[in-house]
Amino acid sequence: MSVTPPARRTRPAYSFAGMAIDLLLPIVVFYGLRSIGVAAMPALLGSALPPLVSVAVTVVRGRRLDALGCAVAAGVLVGALLSLTSGDPRALLMRDAWLTAAWAVAFLIGLRWGRPLTFTLARPLLEGRRIWDPRSGGLQTPRPEPWDELYASEPRFRRIWRVTAAIWAAAFAIDAGLRAVMAAALPVDVVPAASAALWPVTVILLQVVTNVYLAVAGFWRILLAEPMPAGERRP
Repeated sequence: MSVTPPARRTRPAYSFAGMAIDLLLPIVVFYGLRSIGVAAMPALLGSALPPLVSVAVTVVRGRRLDALGCAVAAGVLVGALLSLTSGDPRALLMRDAWLTAAWAVAFLIGLRWGRPLTFTLARPLLEGRRIWDPRSGGLQTPRPEPWDELYASEPRFRRIWRVTAAIWAAAFAIDAGLRAVMAAALPVDVVPAASAALWPVTVILLQVVTNVYLAVAGFWRILLAEPMPAGERRP
């Protein structure tokens, strides 16, 4: 029996690695500048540079504009402009809320058009990898169909990725709301640290909820199942 070779795996131009850089590196820059006596507003403006550089590098490397990266850059630039015109640094402190809100929107867009973003992000990490089979007590090779084929032929597989995308969209929307509240209510020098502390909390909770859902929904059982006969696969 011939096996369709896995489709070429692609990574989104703007990834979680880029998101981590955009959230964490500005904090290092801000507190570094504050430690040498730079005022809050110039320090915040200086900390806005890493996300802009990150987006520019992504565009140069990918040779294309990425909607999410552009949203990040736009949020930073608008925040900087509002801060400069109003003299209030809190407008710039909202940039982390803009970033996670952009991620929430991206997950929702994937539900309406194209593939869910969770599918796109998880594919390079999981497709074709050996997985734990509790029945045998060891690692097993998953079924050979590429994920594109599974997505087309397995309704449960599609539903799982759509639900996970909705979960991630809701989580990032809540995260964005919390960051906006912190930016508006906490002292300016406290906001970057509080924002940094929220990031691992969001990620860890998302990982726990997602993995519990994948197990309950039977995702791993789908990957361990025997491949469907060619005649039974839906186009």
